[in-house]
Amino acid sequence: MTYDFYAQLAVGQAGERKVHDYLSQEWQLIHALVPQEVELGIDYLAFHKTTGEERTFEVKTDLYQSGNCFLETVKNDRTKTLGWAHTCAADRLLYYLPNLGGKLLIIQPPVIRANLPFWVTKFRSVEVPNPGYKTIGLLVPVTELEAISEQQIYLN
Repeated sequence: MTYDFYAQLAVGQAGERKVHDYLSQEWQLIHALVPQEVELGIDYLAFHKTTGEERTFEVKTDLYQSGNCFLETVKNDRTKTLGWAHTCAADRLLYYLPNLGGKLLIIQPPVIRANLPFWVTKFRSVEVPNPGYKTIGLLVPVTELEAISEQQIYLN
């Protein structure tokens, strides 16, 4: 079965709205508009409303039905484009799991990258067919991401 880009886009946008609502309580958010920011895995540039701290966020939504999270390691196998697990330059990855009680895992992307060599040897890699190319990712148990997250919040 081929990946349905538009269906997944709708899931991602719904998750991003939920995370946006949570973040906007404490952060002034500016949606990334510059293509370079988007390519670097940055959804938001944010300024803390009290401290003025600047931070960037990337939001990922995973419907989580298998007990595993999909960490994209290759975005496009034809062009050999690395996936967000390797390239995300945001200060924090916000990994939203609506089917796990609305759990939001807040993770520093370098921590994900530091664990990839171990995870590649331990967990299964899967290909997701798209029209004309495949996306490849690791199926990593949610418990692994929970273990490296700096914070876990329930949004539902």
